[in-house]
Amino acid sequence: MSGKQSNTVINHAEEVLERMPAIIRESLSPDQKKAFYAALKDTPWREHAVDMRLTLPVPFRPFYLTLVGDPEKRSPERRGNERSRHPL
Repeated sequence: MSGKQSNTVINHAEEVLERMPAIIRESLSPDQKKAFYAALKDTPWREHAVDMRLTLPVPFRPFYLTLVGDPEKRSPERRGNERSRHPL
């Protein structure tokens, strides 16, 4: 993992930890925090073969559009679950 990617994972992990209730965040042992960071590091959705991000100037506020693509790796069950939650 490059330095930029490593910093991104660390920043993301810290953002997620900050959203946790303080009582839970403060109860995590060093080993639990280490496992949490490692789990985020191994998340494959961070890199795609196609990653296009656009900001569209629409009245009143900008609107962003993201298109990512890669060979399909999700199981049929997972695709079905996601399709029911996000029909488009």
